[in-house]
Amino acid sequence: MSVTLGFETNTEQGAGVFLNRLRTVLEKRGVFDPDHPKVWIQLPFQRLPEHIERQHREGSTQVLLRLSGCFCNRYSPLGIQLPVIDAMYSQKMNTQKNNPLKEQIRRSDGVIHQTGFSQKLIQRFVSTPRWKTIIPNGIPLDEYATQGPIEEALMGSFDILVCHTHFQPFHRLHDAMKILAALKKKFGSSGMGTGVKLHIVGLDDGKSLPYALSVAKQHHLQEHQDFVLWGNPDAEKLARLYRSCDLLLNLSYWESAPNTVIEAMAFGLPVVGVQSGGVAEWVEDGGIVVKEAIPFTVWDHHNVKHVPQAPIQAYVKAIMDLMTELDTYKSNARHRVETVFNIETVADQYIQAAKNRMPIGPKELVH
Repeated sequence: MSVTLGFETNTEQGAGVFLNRLRTVLEKRGVFDPDHPKVWIQLPFQRLPEHIERQHREGSTQVLLRLSGCFCNRYSPLGIQLPVIDAMYSQKMNTQKNNPLKEQIRRSDGVIHQTGFSQKLIQRFVSTPRWKTIIPNGIPLDEYATQGPIEEALMGSFDILVCHTHFQPFHRLHDAMKILAALKKKFGSSGMGTGVKLHIVGLDDGKSLPYALSVAKQHHLQEHQDFVLWGNPDAEKLARLYRSCDLLLNLSYWESAPNTVIEAMAFGLPVVGVQSGGVAEWVEDGGIVVKEAIPFTVWDHHNVKHVPQAPIQAYVKAIMDLMTELDTYKSNARHRVETVFNIETVADQYIQAAKNRMPIGPKELVH
């Protein structure tokens, strides 16, 4: 029996970009069927299309839930942090918010996680699926060539990129500013002729950037001279920035599947990140990760003053260490994407997962 997969591609930005890429590959292979698939890939907190729900009830289509995370925030109902009260209230709030997800897991035939961190999140805060597997996100390598146009204005300095679609407190942009300030002192005391500059790409959530700018002011960092705000550049501009910078700094400690890590490494940009969340799982020898003591529990992820503070000097050391072998890390980063995150390879894994969960046909029932 041949396998066919189906899913909706008109969906949220992060998942939608990946699913459109996956659809292109599956269509070329002749195994994409959104109308009568053997296996349907469903996103969390979204309803099944009526025809898929009917086919699922009839047993002709299996449903695999693609999960990256869940609700696991800390809430302080009285406005101040009180451990016992906060813990009880947070459990109640997160459970309520995760109940629809728990029901989706119960009704599905299996779960696809992007990282082991995602799997750990779901099992800790929601429930344990009957069947699960881990398949990373993938990208088309030809769209992320290491050779191509660059930002000429960036040449002559050591350029660090911080990139997120929408900045949130747990991305810790404010700590990136502190790292920049410490690096500038390090560069100055070491007599290095090259300056260091931070390039910030992404839209603001209304909290992260203002707080980061206040931290920058405290450390006497100046826009344009020490850091540049690029906003939300188009794909061509972003590609030039990736090629022109020297490394990606990712301080997001609670992110299951940070696509910017893969994109950066595809352009040959090594990563300095945190050994928490999905960052370390994807980086490996394509950069350096810094171990932080971040307990696996609920955090106030949406308050810039309550998120874990990054060990600034540890990140400075990681960046300086990476600089000494920059070419090696650049090569490792690209090679890791070619071998692990190629969309063709990822498509193979989705097809295999679908085969593992295909409905049992009449002939199979006889045996």
